[in-house]
Amino acid sequence: KVGHVLNKREIITPNNRHRYAMEAAAQIAQSDQGVETGWAVSSALQLYRMDAEEYMGMTIHEMSGIAERYNPADIAAAGDDLKSYYGSRGKEQLARQVIFHHAPAMIQQMEMILGMINKNADGYALDFGCGSAPVSMELAMRGQRVDFIDIDGAGAYEFTKWRAKKRGVSDLCGWSWGGPYDYALMLDSIEHLPYWREVVGKVCDNLKEGGA
Repeated sequence: KVGHVLNKREIITPNNRHRYAMEAAAQIAQSDQGVETGWAVSSALQLYRMDAEEYMGMTIHEMSGIAERYNPADIAAAGDDLKSYYGSRGKEQLARQVIFHHAPAMIQQMEMILGMINKNADGYALDFGCGSAPVSMELAMRGQRVDFIDIDGAGAYEFTKWRAKKRGVSDLCGWSWGGPYDYALMLDSIEHLPYWREVVGKVCDNLKEGGA
Protein backbone atom coordinates (compact mmCIF):
# COMPACT_ATOMS: atom_id res chain seq x y z
CA LYS A 1 0.00 0.00 0.00
CA VAL A 2 1.78 3.10 -1.22
CA GLY A 3 1.20 6.54 -2.66
CA HIS A 4 -2.11 8.14 -1.83
CA VAL A 5 -3.16 5.40 0.59
CA LEU A 6 -0.40 5.87 3.16
CA ASN A 7 2.57 8.18 3.61
CA LYS A 8 4.80 5.26 4.47
CA ARG A 9 5.59 1.86 2.99
CA GLU A 10 3.79 -1.16 4.45
CA ILE A 11 4.09 -4.85 3.63
CA ILE A 12 0.73 -6.61 3.45
CA THR A 13 0.91 -10.31 4.30
CA PRO A 14 -1.69 -13.04 4.88
CA ASN A 15 -1.16 -12.57 8.61
CA ASN A 16 -1.88 -8.84 8.79
CA ARG A 17 -4.20 -8.19 5.83
CA HIS A 18 -7.36 -8.32 7.95
CA ARG A 19 -6.09 -5.58 10.24
CA TYR A 20 -5.23 -3.38 7.27
CA ALA A 21 -8.62 -4.01 5.69
CA MET A 22 -10.29 -2.89 8.91
CA GLU A 23 -8.11 0.21 9.13
CA ALA A 24 -8.81 1.11 5.51
CA ALA A 25 -12.55 0.65 6.00
CA ALA A 26 -12.46 2.87 9.09
CA GLN A 27 -10.51 5.55 7.23
CA ILE A 28 -13.06 5.53 4.41
CA ALA A 29 -15.96 5.78 6.83
CA GLN A 30 -14.39 8.75 8.62
CA SER A 31 -13.00 10.62 5.62
CA ASP A 32 -14.72 12.70 2.97
CA GLN A 33 -11.81 11.84 0.66
CA GLY A 34 -12.34 8.09 0.73
CA VAL A 35 -13.99 5.82 -1.81
CA GLU A 36 -17.18 7.41 -3.10
CA THR A 37 -19.75 4.62 -3.16
CA GLY A 38 -23.07 6.38 -3.58
CA TRP A 39 -26.22 5.83 -1.58
CA ALA A 40 -27.13 2.39 -2.99
CA VAL A 41 -23.78 0.78 -2.18
CA SER A 42 -23.41 2.48 1.20
CA SER A 43 -26.90 1.33 2.16
CA ALA A 44 -26.28 -2.24 0.96
CA LEU A 45 -22.99 -2.49 2.83
CA GLN A 46 -24.43 -1.05 6.02
CA LEU A 47 -27.34 -3.51 5.98
CA TYR A 48 -24.95 -6.41 5.31
CA ARG A 49 -22.78 -5.35 8.25
CA MET A 50 -25.77 -4.93 10.58
CA ASP A 51 -27.10 -8.37 9.70
CA ALA A 52 -23.69 -9.98 10.17
CA GLU A 53 -23.28 -8.34 13.57
CA GLU A 54 -26.70 -9.58 14.66
CA TYR A 55 -26.04 -13.11 13.39
CA MET A 56 -22.59 -13.28 14.98
CA GLY A 57 -23.53 -11.49 18.19
CA MET A 58 -20.51 -9.20 17.96
CA THR A 59 -19.36 -5.97 16.34
CA ILE A 60 -17.36 -5.82 13.13
CA HIS A 61 -14.33 -4.75 15.15
CA GLU A 62 -14.64 -7.88 17.27
CA MET A 63 -14.91 -9.95 14.09
CA SER A 64 -11.49 -8.73 12.97
CA GLY A 65 -9.83 -10.74 15.76
CA ILE A 66 -11.56 -13.91 14.60
CA ALA A 67 -10.80 -13.18 10.94
CA GLU A 68 -7.07 -13.03 11.67
CA ARG A 69 -7.17 -16.73 12.57
CA TYR A 70 -8.20 -17.56 9.00
CA ASN A 71 -5.03 -18.93 7.40
CA PRO A 72 -5.06 -19.27 3.58
CA ALA A 73 -2.29 -21.86 3.81
CA ASP A 74 -4.86 -24.22 5.32
CA ILE A 75 -6.76 -24.18 2.02
CA ALA A 76 -3.76 -25.56 0.15
CA ALA A 77 -3.29 -28.19 2.84
CA ALA A 78 -6.92 -29.28 2.43
CA GLY A 79 -6.28 -30.27 -1.19
CA ASP A 80 -9.44 -31.39 -2.98
CA ASP A 81 -11.39 -31.79 0.26
CA LEU A 82 -12.65 -28.22 0.25
CA LYS A 83 -16.12 -29.24 1.38
CA SER A 84 -14.77 -30.45 4.72
CA TYR A 85 -12.46 -27.46 5.01
CA TYR A 86 -15.07 -24.75 4.50
CA GLY A 87 -17.68 -26.68 6.43
CA SER A 88 -15.45 -26.67 9.51
CA ARG A 89 -14.62 -22.95 9.68
CA GLY A 90 -17.97 -21.68 11.04
CA LYS A 91 -17.93 -18.12 12.36
CA GLU A 92 -14.27 -17.77 11.44
CA GLN A 93 -15.12 -17.99 7.73
CA LEU A 94 -17.99 -15.50 7.99
CA ALA A 95 -15.91 -13.03 10.02
CA ARG A 96 -13.18 -13.16 7.41
CA GLN A 97 -15.66 -12.47 4.61
CA VAL A 98 -17.28 -9.54 6.42
CA ILE A 99 -13.88 -7.89 6.87
CA PHE A 100 -12.88 -8.74 3.30
CA HIS A 101 -15.99 -7.14 1.79
CA HIS A 102 -15.27 -3.89 3.63
CA ALA A 103 -11.93 -3.48 1.86
CA PRO A 104 -11.87 -0.58 -0.64
CA ALA A 105 -11.42 -2.87 -3.66
CA MET A 106 -14.45 -4.95 -2.68
CA ILE A 107 -16.57 -1.82 -2.15
CA GLN A 108 -15.64 -0.69 -5.66
CA GLN A 109 -16.49 -4.16 -6.99
CA MET A 110 -19.95 -3.96 -5.40
CA GLU A 111 -20.49 -0.52 -6.87
CA MET A 112 -19.50 -1.71 -10.34
CA ILE A 113 -21.78 -4.77 -10.31
CA LEU A 114 -24.82 -2.99 -8.85
CA GLY A 115 -24.33 -0.30 -11.49
CA MET A 116 -24.20 -2.81 -14.36
CA ILE A 117 -27.41 -4.71 -13.60
CA ASN A 118 -30.82 -3.30 -14.46
CA LYS A 119 -32.46 -3.65 -11.08
CA ASN A 120 -35.79 -2.31 -12.37
CA ALA A 121 -36.28 -5.27 -14.75
CA ASP A 122 -37.02 -8.90 -13.94
CA GLY A 123 -33.84 -10.92 -13.67
CA TYR A 124 -32.80 -14.46 -12.81
CA ALA A 125 -29.25 -14.91 -11.57
CA LEU A 126 -26.80 -17.50 -10.32
CA ASP A 127 -24.25 -16.69 -7.61
CA PHE A 128 -21.77 -19.56 -7.55
CA GLY A 129 -19.53 -19.73 -4.50
CA CYS A 130 -21.73 -17.05 -2.98
CA GLY A 131 -20.46 -17.18 0.59
CA SER A 132 -22.03 -14.36 2.58
CA ALA A 133 -23.35 -12.84 -0.69
CA PRO A 134 -23.42 -9.10 0.04
CA VAL A 135 -23.89 -8.25 -3.65
CA SER A 136 -26.37 -10.89 -4.78
CA MET A 137 -28.51 -10.69 -1.63
CA GLU A 138 -28.87 -6.97 -2.29
CA LEU A 139 -30.08 -7.86 -5.79
CA ALA A 140 -32.60 -10.32 -4.33
CA MET A 141 -33.87 -7.60 -2.00
CA ARG A 142 -34.39 -5.45 -5.10
CA GLY A 143 -36.60 -8.09 -6.71
CA GLN A 144 -34.16 -10.25 -8.69
CA ARG A 145 -34.41 -14.04 -8.47
CA VAL A 146 -31.09 -15.55 -7.35
CA ASP A 147 -29.86 -19.11 -6.92
CA PHE A 148 -27.14 -19.17 -4.26
CA ILE A 149 -24.65 -22.05 -4.61
CA ASP A 150 -22.07 -22.91 -1.98
CA ILE A 151 -21.15 -25.65 0.51
CA ASP A 152 -23.89 -26.62 2.96
CA GLY A 153 -22.72 -26.10 6.50
CA ALA A 154 -20.15 -23.44 5.65
CA GLY A 155 -20.48 -20.50 8.04
CA ALA A 156 -20.94 -17.81 5.41
CA TYR A 157 -23.48 -19.85 3.41
CA GLU A 158 -25.60 -20.56 6.48
CA PHE A 159 -25.59 -16.83 7.20
CA THR A 160 -26.90 -16.15 3.69
CA LYS A 161 -29.77 -18.61 4.22
CA TRP A 162 -30.60 -16.93 7.53
CA ARG A 163 -30.45 -13.52 5.93
CA ALA A 164 -32.88 -14.49 3.13
CA LYS A 165 -35.48 -15.35 5.78
CA LYS A 166 -34.75 -12.27 7.89
CA ARG A 167 -35.13 -9.93 4.92
CA GLY A 168 -38.27 -11.64 3.62
CA VAL A 169 -36.92 -12.68 0.23
CA SER A 170 -36.96 -16.48 0.60
CA ASP A 171 -39.40 -16.75 -2.30
CA LEU A 172 -36.79 -15.14 -4.60
CA CYS A 173 -33.88 -17.28 -3.38
CA GLY A 174 -32.92 -20.76 -4.54
CA TRP A 175 -30.25 -23.03 -3.09
CA SER A 176 -29.54 -25.37 -6.01
CA TRP A 177 -28.70 -25.13 -9.71
CA GLY A 178 -31.51 -23.90 -11.95
CA GLY A 179 -31.52 -21.73 -15.04
CA PRO A 180 -31.35 -20.64 -17.68
CA TYR A 181 -29.92 -17.49 -16.13
CA ASP A 182 -29.81 -13.89 -17.30
CA TYR A 183 -26.48 -13.46 -15.59
CA ALA A 184 -24.10 -15.29 -13.27
CA LEU A 185 -21.73 -14.09 -10.57
CA MET A 186 -18.56 -15.93 -9.52
CA LEU A 187 -17.02 -13.41 -7.15
CA ASP A 188 -13.68 -14.42 -5.63
CA SER A 189 -14.51 -18.09 -6.03
CA ILE A 190 -12.79 -19.46 -9.15
CA GLU A 191 -9.36 -19.36 -7.54
CA HIS A 192 -10.61 -21.76 -4.85
CA LEU A 193 -11.69 -24.46 -7.30
CA PRO A 194 -9.32 -27.27 -8.33
CA TYR A 195 -11.58 -28.07 -11.32
CA TRP A 196 -12.62 -24.54 -12.21
CA ARG A 197 -12.91 -25.16 -15.97
CA GLU A 198 -15.71 -27.65 -15.43
CA VAL A 199 -17.60 -25.22 -13.21
CA VAL A 200 -17.19 -22.28 -15.58
CA GLY A 201 -18.38 -24.51 -18.42
CA LYS A 202 -21.48 -25.52 -16.46
CA VAL A 203 -22.20 -21.88 -15.64
CA CYS A 204 -21.95 -20.90 -19.29
CA ASP A 205 -24.16 -23.80 -20.36
CA ASN A 206 -26.86 -22.53 -17.97
CA LEU A 207 -26.92 -18.96 -19.29
CA LYS A 208 -29.63 -17.65 -21.56
CA GLU A 209 -28.57 -16.52 -25.02
CA GLY A 210 -27.00 -13.14 -24.47
CA GLY A 211 -26.48 -13.87 -20.78
CA ALA A 212 -23.44 -12.51 -18.99
